[in-house]
Amino acid sequence: MLNPVSLSRVKRAAIYLRISRDREGLELGVQRQEQDCRALAEREGYEVVHVYRDNDIGASTLSKKSRPEYEAMLDAARAGDFEIVIAYSNSRLTRRLRELLDLIDLYNAHGTKVVTVVSGSDDLSTADGRMTAQIKGSVDQAEAERMGERIRRAHLQRAQSGTTNHGGRPFGWQDDKATIDNSEAMLIREAVADVLEGIGLRAITRRWNEAGVLTARGNEWDHRALRQLLRAPRLAGWRVHRGEIARDADGLAVRGVWEPILDQDTYDRLQVALSGRAGRSPGRRGARRYLLSGIARCGTCGARMYGSTTPAGHAYTCRKDNGGAGSHNVSVAGVPTDEAVSAVVVARLQGEDLATSTGDASPEFGQSERLEEIPAKIAELMGEYNAGRLSGAVVFPQVAKLESEQADLTVERDRFIAATSVPDMHHVDIDGFPMLNTDRQRLIIEQVLEAVVIAPSRKGAPWDPDRITYVWRQS
Repeated sequence: MLNPVSLSRVKRAAIYLRISRDREGLELGVQRQEQDCRALAEREGYEVVHVYRDNDIGASTLSKKSRPEYEAMLDAARAGDFEIVIAYSNSRLTRRLRELLDLIDLYNAHGTKVVTVVSGSDDLSTADGRMTAQIKGSVDQAEAERMGERIRRAHLQRAQSGTTNHGGRPFGWQDDKATIDNSEAMLIREAVADVLEGIGLRAITRRWNEAGVLTARGNEWDHRALRQLLRAPRLAGWRVHRGEIARDADGLAVRGVWEPILDQDTYDRLQVALSGRAGRSPGRRGARRYLLSGIARCGTCGARMYGSTTPAGHAYTCRKDNGGAGSHNVSVAGVPTDEAVSAVVVARLQGEDLATSTGDASPEFGQSERLEEIPAKIAELMGEYNAGRLSGAVVFPQVAKLESEQADLTVERDRFIAATSVPDMHHVDIDGFPMLNTDRQRLIIEQVLEAVVIAPSRKGAPWDPDRITYVWRQS
């Protein structure tokens, strides 16, 4: 049995465990490290007082993740909680020379010693020991940086060949990431059509979640996830690298090896619609629960009226918090008002010859051909440069000029699309109006009605259709 004097001499140790990649999340790598570190502690007679684990986190200069357990270990060492740090190897502790210098400073200030299972223990109290530790640290950092260079080059090569990214399955495609998942692709195309018709992202995500549609990772949708999905160039077949469309050695945009879900024109119009939605005025609200919220107007003060739940279903009310004067308390029963407005709108549309009032076909952007020519011209110049037939002094000023022209034309095209892309009322199935969801019904109503004005009534009076005035949009 150890006497009290010998017990006081037992050195306390902390074990630090780390593994860079743990794709399955099973922590098997750190478990093996812990077994070896505990065996070392037992051989040396150290008392293990704490184990710090940073699982699936890199320690090189390339890693962007913080190491919370590593930082907690340093704080505990500075507080004097232990005298020894045990790791499987120097590279498990760090691959950054700067952090190695911090460990040397820790030893100098607090006497905290670092020992490893396979890298030995450098004597940080001597100049030679510190030099040896720094040489090892430099080698570890250089190897990590070389590994990073190889990985980046491999990722670039994959991007330029158009092959798929590593990682999970993208929504809209099957597990091979190349073959379209027809059911999910149909949902995406429907969502795109909704966005182009003015329906909000929150309304779409609400509909998807109610139908049990999950993301590729099995989560419910929110408007941010849907926006990210609809923004992805992958939908139109483009390969992305480091957040931008990848380009090959000739400067041409790289097509992916997968089937695109959208054609380029639809994708371009979608991006314009999403950009306009992000910058819409603060006064415009998101998805509406009730058909006439924000469309109905108070006949006394002109403020928008919004729906709220009542025992009879819902009602539209002019309230002070909606911008109305509030004191006149104009309100109308929602269900009969919705039915009356819907019937009037359907009758109005059925009385119009929509098939013959479409006008000319949608106008086309006049510089589309030039926009398509510019990437080919840039590729041609780069081909001449790479072949040594033209110098960089000749090529790159021309490339810069073409890129500037391309950017200007892209802005001009987006403005043109935004100005000419309006919901097409001529393909609306009026007979199926009652079966449409609230968002689509609202879209149709807003295209033909400027407002639905609700006149005040006597308290307790029954619902009266004559209180409704229809303000039709001028064609």
